[in-house]
Amino acid sequence: MMGLLIRNGTHMNITIKATRHQLNDEERTLVDQKLGVIAKLLGRDADTAELNVEVALTADGEKHGEAWRAETNLTAGGKFYRASASADTMASAIEAVHKELAQEIKSQRGRAHKMWKRGRAAIKAMLQRG
Repeated sequence: MMGLLIRNGTHMNITIKATRHQLNDEERTLVDQKLGVIAKLLGRDADTAELNVEVALTADGEKHGEAWRAETNLTAGGKFYRASASADTMASAIEAVHKELAQEIKSQRGRAHKMWKRGRAAIKAMLQRG
């Protein structure tokens, strides 16, 4: 299923794929609600963001307890983010992958900000030395 999610004036293209399971409307809504919030973290890059989500019912889930797997691939602003998680329910797997993806985006943004501050400090030091 492909869709364009519009939330708070930001657009993000979300593609949902289900493996070994047929998604109903409630499950699609759950994925849109949980992962659509990621658009807020992307800021201006949300308009060109492409989020691919795969939700799968694993074959050996009954034996080992983790029956659901969720994977996301996000391309935004020239950067690529990937997250995956397994859980005993689909909602738990979606929640876990949402947290992992949000953490990865925040980490990358923090890294870029640190580099910008470091460069700004270097320029200031060069100007002060004359």
